[in-house]
Amino acid sequence: MKAVILAGGRGTRLSPLTLTVPKPLVVLGDRPILFHLLERLESQGIDEVIITLGYLGEKIEEAVRDYKTDIKISFSYEKEPLGTAGAVKNAVKNINEDFLVLSADAYCEFDFKSIYSFHKLKKSPATIVTTKVNDPREYGLVLSNENSLITRFLEKPGWSQAITDMANTGVYVLSEKALEYVPEQTEFDFSKNLFPLLIKNGVPVYSYEEKGYWCDVGDIKSYLDCNSYVLSKIKKTDSVPRGDFKVSNFVYTGNNVTVGNNSEIGKNTVICDNAVIGKNTLIKGSIIYGNCEIGDNCIIENSVVSADAKIGDRTRIYPLCCIGEKVKIGNGSSVFSSVRIKNGVEVCECSSISRSVEKSVKTDYVSSVSNSFIPDVDCFFSLELGCATGSAFANSKIAVATDGSPKAKSMLYSFVSGVGQSTAQSWLFGDSFWSQMFFYTYFCSLPLGVFFYGDGDTVNVKLCSTGGLPLTREAERNITRFLKSKDYIFSEGDKIKHPVEMNSVVSMYSSVLFRQSESSLSKMKVKTDTENERILFLLEDCIRRLEGETGDGIILHISNDGTNISVTENNIDYSPEDILSVLLYYETKSGRDVSLEFFSPQVYSSVASLHNRQVYRYLSSSADSSDSEARERAVSQLWTRDALFTAIRLLSLMHEENKSFSQLKRDVPDFYLSKGETGIDYSPTKLFDIFSDSDNLHVEKEGISFIKHGAKAIVVPDTDGRKIKVLTESFDTETAKELCDELIDKIRSFSDGSST
Repeated sequence: MKAVILAGGRGTRLSPLTLTVPKPLVVLGDRPILFHLLERLESQGIDEVIITLGYLGEKIEEAVRDYKTDIKISFSYEKEPLGTAGAVKNAVKNINEDFLVLSADAYCEFDFKSIYSFHKLKKSPATIVTTKVNDPREYGLVLSNENSLITRFLEKPGWSQAITDMANTGVYVLSEKALEYVPEQTEFDFSKNLFPLLIKNGVPVYSYEEKGYWCDVGDIKSYLDCNSYVLSKIKKTDSVPRGDFKVSNFVYTGNNVTVGNNSEIGKNTVICDNAVIGKNTLIKGSIIYGNCEIGDNCIIENSVVSADAKIGDRTRIYPLCCIGEKVKIGNGSSVFSSVRIKNGVEVCECSSISRSVEKSVKTDYVSSVSNSFIPDVDCFFSLELGCATGSAFANSKIAVATDGSPKAKSMLYSFVSGVGQSTAQSWLFGDSFWSQMFFYTYFCSLPLGVFFYGDGDTVNVKLCSTGGLPLTREAERNITRFLKSKDYIFSEGDKIKHPVEMNSVVSMYSSVLFRQSESSLSKMKVKTDTENERILFLLEDCIRRLEGETGDGIILHISNDGTNISVTENNIDYSPEDILSVLLYYETKSGRDVSLEFFSPQVYSSVASLHNRQVYRYLSSSADSSDSEARERAVSQLWTRDALFTAIRLLSLMHEENKSFSQLKRDVPDFYLSKGETGIDYSPTKLFDIFSDSDNLHVEKEGISFIKHGAKAIVVPDTDGRKIKVLTESFDTETAKELCDELIDKIRSFSDGSST
């Protein structure tokens, strides 16, 4: 058997370690990750390996040439970035048989012989090795049928789309036929381009589930976790020096390591060649690279210290930090969790480092901020969130508003201060309600809206994209990445962009709300029911300007955040879905398509089809561009998300048609819905297993759908992965309600019986 190892990546999430050490050469236990992989391949009968190189490729080639093995090893360089598939095609020009493809970024203990045999048995042009993961959101996911034939891919989804926990490991077996679809000398990726293209063209691609250990060494935490696993197999080695200090099991030390008296080398620690550890120092769960000097009375926990670093006496390094090569940290300093210090930086004595550092620290203090997310947002987290969103949306303008409560305003000031340190700029829209943020971001074409609101004694924060649409998964991940790494992008002092007051746009909301009606509302009597005084004033003022009257006619019930509306007419209550179906009917009758959230009734599509129009659906956490057209259409259709816009449109329609709401509703096919949700204590990827016995089971772009008792059901995880939402549709209320309750009970019972 032959294999290709992809080793050209930059490993940016392990920076600054990977600024000088190519990711395939980062150490795991007693040797680099690439050497573990070569040893595994040789033990499984691989006789030839081609390593594709790019970033710091010369260092990898030099290290491999000194590695003793019977495998024939050659190297393939990319002149220009070719992507994973392009790099492999460039490397295998002289191979005329099926071959393995692996990534040097991951440690694995797979049975390559069995994988290869499965591939040959299926006579498949391509086989993808998969494995189950606990959190599927950071992986490319693979969905297969009962014959292991792959039906769908999804790249790094949110919980609402993560309907499987089967991840693509980056280990493949390929034939020449598969590579025929890869264009010459073009950037082309396996998961994003080649495999979806093969399936689209009807080329069978199979999955093979591996249960052996596998770890994608993607960030500092996974790197340290994988190192712990490797050390658990090595246990204590003869290389550990002797002296008046403690050494736990699962420790590896290189050559010529010195450890001072009364120090302790704790469990899951690697100390590389020529490192010097001072007296009374504790190092645990960490990796200390070669030629480092660690002072006396230090504590280093679950972190990485790159080569030639010098850590002063009485320094404490908290978990998940990465200290760069040749960094010097002065005595008595503290480096807080998840901080990265770039190569060559010097930190003076008694510094307190709570954010990532790229330049030498000359002052004795760097402001400390909290790195914890708590439901009751405090000013420290708000400041961090400002730094993170400003970094994730660099050089952009960010809409910011509050509900007017004093504590929410104080959180806004902290947030704006954080944004102000970045290259982004805050646009302030003052005291508002949540659905107004949809208008602000749409009217000003802003990519992000941030809204702080009080909830009793607590303050929470909501984020949205342009037009109030939910953030894409990429935006979520970018913000989270900066929150975790604290590697913020800061603006130079003279280029800081001060916040801008946007009072003129706030007043425009009333004008655009007024224009939702194409005629007056003369003689219409309307009563508004809401606890939000701003909503009450705006809506009653708009109705009055449209010549409507306040009185006992139709009653509009508006939620406090401005997103939900129901009506009462002649003592009959009508739901938000009833209202939207009526507006949808007349909107499509006018020849316009409508875009709605994915978790909305399927009957809407039937209503639109009456006029040969279409309902587009956007996702709650889109991991790809599959809903891009739906999002583009939805941005300007604020009436589908802002209850005030919905209300004025509805009143205008009733006036134009000279019909009551009940008369308008007669034009729409009867339908009955039931909604519910429940918390879960297991992975949302179990949904498919829970309902696998259902008829017409379909994996949707979000969640799953099926038919039961003649009713339609859609089951979707919430974006936080802690709740499951259920929507059932039927031709009678009782069936829809009974099915919804039945599904909720089934989800709960699985939770009760399967929690770990």
